[in-house]
Amino acid sequence: MDKSKIFSAVQKQLSKGNIDKAISLWEEYVKENPDGNIYNTIGDLYLRKGDKKNAVEFFHKAAAFFIKEGFTPKAQALYKKILHVNPHDAKA
Repeated sequence: MDKSKIFSAVQKQLSKGNIDKAISLWEEYVKENPDGNIYNTIGDLYLRKGDKKNAVEFFHKAAAFFIKEGFTPKAQALYKKILHVNPHDAKA
C-alpha cells in the first residue's frame, strides 16, 4: 500500500478514535518503508495514549533515521522531545 493510502486509512481510524489501529497501520507500513517522520508520528500517537515507553522508542528511531540521513537539526529536536517526555533518558 502506498503512503497516501495509508495516511488516509490512518486518518479514518483516528477520526473514529481508533488510535491503536492507526498505530498498527503506520507500524506495518514503516517496516518496509523506513521514514523518520512516520516514526515521529507513531511516537506522537503512543504519547496520546499515555504510553511514554513506546513513544520514546519511536522518537529514538526517528532521531537515528534523521542522523543517518544527515538531518542533524531534526534529530536534535527529537532528542529534546525525548527529554521532555523522559528527563532521565540516558540515550538522549
